[in-house]
Amino acid sequence: MSLVLLLEDNIIEQVRLTQLLHQIGFPTVCCVQTIGQAQQAIREAKPDLLIADIFLQQGTSFDFVYELDIPTIFITISPDIDLYESLQNKAKYAYLVKPVEATTLLATITLLLGKPLSEEPLPEKQQDNGFMIRQGKAQHYVFHRNILWLQAEGNYTTLFTQPQKFVIKKSLNRTLDELGADFIRTHKQYGVNAIHVNKILPDAILIDTETIPLSKRFKKSFMKAFSTKIGQATHSPLFHNLINPNTKKKEARPHG
Repeated sequence: MSLVLLLEDNIIEQVRLTQLLHQIGFPTVCCVQTIGQAQQAIREAKPDLLIADIFLQQGTSFDFVYELDIPTIFITISPDIDLYESLQNKAKYAYLVKPVEATTLLATITLLLGKPLSEEPLPEKQQDNGFMIRQGKAQHYVFHRNILWLQAEGNYTTLFTQPQKFVIKKSLNRTLDELGADFIRTHKQYGVNAIHVNKILPDAILIDTETIPLSKRFKKSFMKAFSTKIGQATHSPLFHNLINPNTKKKEARPHG
């Protein structure tokens, strides 16, 4: 089984990228937040691929990566062409701008390595799910992963995707139950898809440019469910000892 090492000090981005890797067939992901943790992981686990955020809180990852002999995908929020041109070896390194899409990530891995890391089919539990929705005379198949957040009004629930929204005759409780663990309630009228969360504020959730209410009633249960989601995404049972358990996690902040 192939191992992907993810160097990213933004916890929410760790969750998002790990979910993407799971979707495209890479269930074994080791997540680290610092160069020191990455060095330890490389010594102990010998990853097949490194995905590294360029701009870390302790500096850039360039010098660290250039000392390695591991195919690497650099990720950043910066679309600066000069930054891309500065890569020392474009046959060994790739460059992706956030937010990274699943198909782009898979294609980049394939091009960088000359072949996929794994040719095994996705396990059934990792297959993407969805459902058919009829609106007017048209029918739309909506993938769960494309739903950003939900809003309820009585027995109806609106599903917000990008760029469309769909109204279904179903309560928010029932809809969230059917969508699964990625979807978490934040308010009596709202729920969110955890993999699309950009930032958590004291009383709101940010998804792209939208602000979703986070009420006092649901804040504790939301944080518990979201923390569980982070733990599942960032700590594979095979590699949970790679990160020093005494190391305090830094507060997630939006950066490159």
